[in-house]
Formats: sequence, structure tokens, C-alpha cells
Amino acid sequence: MMKSILVADADDESRKLLCRLLQVFGYDEIKEAKDGLEAIEQIAQKSPELVVIDTKIPKLDGFLLAEILQNVPRFREIPVVLMSASLDSSVMEKGMHAGAYAFLEKPLTSEGVKKVLAGIQKPATSSIKMSESAQIIVPEIGAVAKGMLTLIFGQQGKIIKIEEFTTDMKKKPWEVSGIIRAKGMLTIEIALGVSLEMAKSLAGWLGKKDLSPVSLGLAEGEFLTSILKRSLKGIEHTHIVKPEAAQVSFDAPLAISSQATEAYVIHLRVAMQRAILQKQLTLFLVVTLTER
Repeated sequence: MMKSILVADADDESRKLLCRLLQVFGYDEIKEAKDGLEAIEQIAQKSPELVVIDTKIPKLDGFLLAEILQNVPRFREIPVVLMSASLDSSVMEKGMHAGAYAFLEKPLTSEGVKKVLAGIQKPATSSIKMSESAQIIVPEIGAVAKGMLTLIFGQQGKIIKIEEFTTDMKKKPWEVSGIIRAKGMLTIEIALGVSLEMAKSLAGWLGKKDLSPVSLGLAEGEFLTSILKRSLKGIEHTHIVKPEAAQVSFDAPLAISSQATEAYVIHLRVAMQRAILQKQLTLFLVVTLTER
């Protein structure tokens, strides 16, 4: 569990409420800032384990502050949660580009804060040993995919666990399966298997009115492409690779390379509350790495 948190919000009432809620959930090392410059000063003095920022905070808004933290190496690993009273898709899209890890909607509620905190906790791993490259790449892809789920479905995404991809998992056929690769000195593959129901939901939220196989394939390809391209921005200083076009199949297993030197599965979940999908939605995302 994280201990130190910085809450940055110009609204005294909102900021104090969030601090009280965080204390209720067991967080006792909480710092406050009323503007972006004050927040930067406090982060520079002692890096917190989590930063919660209002998007409209004065002097240095939440988006710019998140982008600064994302681009400073010693702050890059600090999760940033953006708060907003108008948390629509445009705010989420802008926040994701700035490097936000999660989103919190105002007015604040105990349940909303609890969900966001649960989604930020580090996922469980099955005692796996990763290479140095995997330790950088896999968590980055998982965080981006989680953010994409949050953006598309409007509910907080969560990484449940990360584990090694086994031979038995390779055999499982999926109603819709897709893969995208990025090649360089290291080849990165991202593969996604979903049910037909999930593919239709994904296509619908991406604005596809035609739910034919072609449209479902395009939607899954767009989803994988977005995950890869956003992930590459986070690792471009350590791994130079060039993305290829996504490929989608139906009623087939994931077409991952048999030459992969490492393979991991990231279990992601988003709790849907809309009438169209009253259940927990789980995604099975596979990341493989192949060294030259």
C-alpha cells in the first residue's frame, strides 16, 4: 500500500474532503498544494508515491503538471490521477496523452476514491522473473491498456495480475483475436483475445455502427494499434522499434511468434454499470518479446 500522497486542488473544500477520505482508507502521509507550482515544489522536495491533481489547478494546470512528471526520469514512476468535474472522453484523451494513470470525477464520493485507489495498486505477479526489457515494457503496455479501457468504457480499468503465458493458453481459440508487432533490435508483440460480445461492445464504443466481421476486426485492430503507439512513447528512450499493421482473426488462437523468448499475459478488468453490459469485463492481453 502506498503511504505518501500529494493532493493538488485550488478548491479548499474539495481538497480537504479528499484528504479526509484518504485518511479513512488508511493513508496518513498526505501533503496538500493549492496550485501547480506549489505542487511541483513539494514533489521536488520529496517525491510522493501518488499525485492527485485537479485539471484546472491554477499556475500550472493538471494536464501540464502530469506531462512534466511523465518527462522527468526521476518522477516518471509516480502515478498521476487527474480530477475533473467534467470527466468526458476529451478530458480523458488529453489526460492520457499527458501521462495520467487514472481519473477521478467530481463531486468526490467515497466509492469513487476507493475504486481509483484499488486500480492504482500494483498488480499481483506469479513470482515471475522478467528480463530488464520486460520490466520496462510489460508494465508500460499494461498501464496504457488500462487507460484505454477507462477512456473507452468510462469506468475505471484495473490490472488484476500479470503472469507468464503458458503453452495451454496458446491453444485456446478466441472468437476474435488480434495481434500487432513492433520490430527493431527487439520485437514486441501485443495480442488480444476477446469474445464476440466484447468485440461488438468495443466496436460500438469506437463508433462503429456496422457490426459485421470486417467492422469488428477494424475495431480490434484500432484498439491494439492505440495501445502499441501510446506504449512506444513511454519506452522510446530505451527501445527503438517500428510498429507494423495489426492483424485480426476469427475463431482462432492468438497468433504469437513461436520464437518469442518471453511471453506474459496481463489480465485487465473494467466493471461495467451501463445497461448494455451489466457485468465485469475481463481482457486477456498477451505481450511477447523476441531478442535478435
